[in-house]
Amino acid sequence: MIEERNSIEEDCKLLIDDLRPDDFNEVVTMTKEHPLKPVVRGFRTAKLCRSIIKDGNFIAMYGVCPTESHTVGSPFLLGTNRFLEIALPFARQCKDRVQEMQDLYPILWNFIDSRNAVHLRWIKWCGFKIINKKKIEGIDFYEFIKI
Repeated sequence: MIEERNSIEEDCKLLIDDLRPDDFNEVVTMTKEHPLKPVVRGFRTAKLCRSIIKDGNFIAMYGVCPTESHTVGSPFLLGTNRFLEIALPFARQCKDRVQEMQDLYPILWNFIDSRNAVHLRWIKWCGFKIINKKKIEGIDFYEFIKI
Protein backbone atom coordinates (compact mmCIF):
# COMPACT_ATOMS: atom_id res chain seq x y z
CA MET A 1 0.00 0.00 0.00
CA ILE A 2 1.26 3.48 -0.93
CA GLU A 3 0.96 6.18 1.74
CA GLU A 4 1.63 9.87 1.28
CA ARG A 5 2.03 12.19 4.27
CA ASN A 6 3.60 15.46 5.33
CA SER A 7 7.33 14.95 5.73
CA ILE A 8 9.09 14.98 9.07
CA GLU A 9 12.76 15.80 9.51
CA GLU A 10 13.67 12.14 10.17
CA ASP A 11 12.53 11.38 6.60
CA CYS A 12 15.60 13.22 5.30
CA LYS A 13 17.89 10.54 6.75
CA LEU A 14 15.67 7.71 5.45
CA LEU A 15 15.83 9.27 1.98
CA ILE A 16 19.60 9.75 1.98
CA ASP A 17 20.30 6.23 3.27
CA ASP A 18 18.95 4.79 -0.02
CA LEU A 19 19.05 7.76 -2.43
CA ARG A 20 18.94 6.89 -6.14
CA PRO A 21 22.41 7.36 -7.69
CA ASP A 22 21.10 9.91 -10.23
CA ASP A 23 19.54 11.95 -7.42
CA PHE A 24 22.70 11.66 -5.30
CA ASN A 25 24.87 12.87 -8.20
CA GLU A 26 22.51 15.76 -8.98
CA VAL A 27 22.50 17.05 -5.40
CA VAL A 28 26.27 16.66 -4.96
CA THR A 29 27.03 18.35 -8.29
CA MET A 30 24.75 21.31 -7.52
CA THR A 31 25.67 21.83 -3.87
CA LYS A 32 29.15 20.32 -3.51
CA GLU A 33 27.93 18.85 -0.21
CA HIS A 34 26.89 15.44 1.05
CA PRO A 35 23.17 15.27 0.20
CA LEU A 36 21.96 15.14 3.81
CA LYS A 37 22.76 18.82 4.43
CA PRO A 38 20.91 20.27 1.41
CA VAL A 39 18.00 17.85 1.87
CA VAL A 40 17.55 18.93 5.50
CA ARG A 41 17.85 22.59 4.44
CA GLY A 42 15.22 22.02 1.75
CA PHE A 43 12.90 20.26 4.18
CA ARG A 44 13.21 23.09 6.69
CA THR A 45 12.49 25.83 4.14
CA ALA A 46 9.85 24.01 2.04
CA LYS A 47 6.35 25.45 2.00
CA LEU A 48 5.09 22.00 1.02
CA CYS A 49 7.04 18.79 1.66
CA ARG A 50 5.55 15.32 1.34
CA SER A 51 6.94 11.83 1.83
CA ILE A 52 5.86 8.65 0.09
CA ILE A 53 6.02 5.29 1.84
CA LYS A 54 5.17 1.91 0.35
CA ASP A 55 4.61 -1.13 2.56
CA GLY A 56 6.52 0.58 5.37
CA ASN A 57 9.51 1.49 3.17
CA PHE A 58 10.49 5.09 2.52
CA ILE A 59 10.27 5.79 -1.23
CA ALA A 60 10.49 9.52 -2.04
CA MET A 61 10.18 13.11 -0.91
CA TYR A 62 8.83 15.98 -2.99
CA GLY A 63 7.80 19.54 -2.46
CA VAL A 64 8.43 23.18 -3.22
CA CYS A 65 10.76 25.72 -1.61
CA PRO A 66 10.56 29.50 -1.73
CA THR A 67 12.96 31.56 -3.83
CA GLU A 68 13.88 35.22 -3.54
CA SER A 69 10.70 36.11 -5.43
CA HIS A 70 7.41 35.62 -3.59
CA THR A 71 5.77 34.36 -6.80
CA VAL A 72 8.42 31.76 -7.72
CA GLY A 73 8.80 28.38 -6.04
CA SER A 74 11.48 25.76 -6.57
CA PRO A 75 9.96 22.26 -6.92
CA PHE A 76 11.95 19.16 -6.04
CA LEU A 77 11.62 15.37 -6.15
CA LEU A 78 14.13 12.94 -4.68
CA GLY A 79 13.68 9.19 -4.56
CA THR A 80 15.21 6.07 -3.14
CA ASN A 81 16.26 3.07 -5.17
CA ARG A 82 12.68 1.79 -4.80
CA PHE A 83 11.17 4.86 -6.48
CA LEU A 84 10.52 3.09 -9.79
CA GLU A 85 8.16 0.71 -7.93
CA ILE A 86 5.69 3.58 -7.56
CA ALA A 87 6.65 5.72 -10.56
CA LEU A 88 3.48 5.02 -12.58
CA PRO A 89 0.90 5.59 -9.81
CA PHE A 90 2.91 8.61 -8.65
CA ALA A 91 2.95 10.07 -12.17
CA ARG A 92 -0.82 9.63 -12.51
CA GLN A 93 -1.36 12.00 -9.58
CA CYS A 94 1.45 14.45 -10.29
CA LYS A 95 -0.57 17.05 -12.12
CA ASP A 96 -2.67 17.56 -8.98
CA ARG A 97 0.50 17.76 -6.90
CA VAL A 98 2.01 20.34 -9.24
CA GLN A 99 -1.23 22.35 -9.11
CA GLU A 100 -0.99 22.33 -5.31
CA MET A 101 2.53 23.78 -5.65
CA GLN A 102 1.26 26.40 -8.10
CA ASP A 103 -1.44 27.38 -5.66
CA LEU A 104 1.46 28.50 -3.44
CA TYR A 105 3.68 29.85 -6.25
CA PRO A 106 2.26 30.71 -9.69
CA ILE A 107 5.71 30.18 -11.21
CA LEU A 108 7.64 26.97 -10.57
CA TRP A 109 11.30 27.02 -11.57
CA ASN A 110 14.46 25.00 -10.94
CA PHE A 111 17.39 23.20 -12.56
CA ILE A 112 17.71 19.49 -13.31
CA ASP A 113 20.75 17.36 -14.04
CA SER A 114 20.71 16.22 -17.68
CA ARG A 115 21.81 12.75 -16.54
CA ASN A 116 18.66 12.25 -14.43
CA ALA A 117 16.40 10.59 -17.01
CA VAL A 118 13.66 9.67 -14.53
CA HIS A 119 13.27 13.26 -13.37
CA LEU A 120 13.48 14.65 -16.90
CA ARG A 121 10.50 12.46 -17.83
CA TRP A 122 8.70 13.60 -14.67
CA ILE A 123 9.05 17.34 -15.35
CA LYS A 124 7.96 16.92 -18.96
CA TRP A 125 4.98 14.79 -17.93
CA CYS A 126 3.95 17.50 -15.44
CA GLY A 127 4.00 20.19 -18.12
CA PHE A 128 7.27 21.94 -17.31
CA LYS A 129 9.26 23.45 -20.16
CA ILE A 130 13.03 23.38 -20.48
CA ILE A 131 14.11 26.95 -21.18
CA ASN A 132 17.88 27.00 -20.85
CA LYS A 133 21.01 24.93 -20.33
CA LYS A 134 24.05 25.66 -18.17
CA LYS A 135 27.09 23.73 -17.04
CA ILE A 136 27.75 22.93 -13.41
CA GLU A 137 31.03 21.12 -12.76
CA GLY A 138 31.12 20.28 -16.48
CA ILE A 139 27.67 18.64 -16.41
CA ASP A 140 24.71 19.99 -18.40
CA PHE A 141 21.86 21.18 -16.19
CA TYR A 142 18.54 22.20 -17.67
CA GLU A 143 16.60 25.17 -16.38
CA PHE A 144 12.87 24.37 -16.31
CA ILE A 145 9.73 26.37 -15.61
CA LYS A 146 5.95 26.13 -15.38
CA ILE A 147 3.82 29.27 -15.36
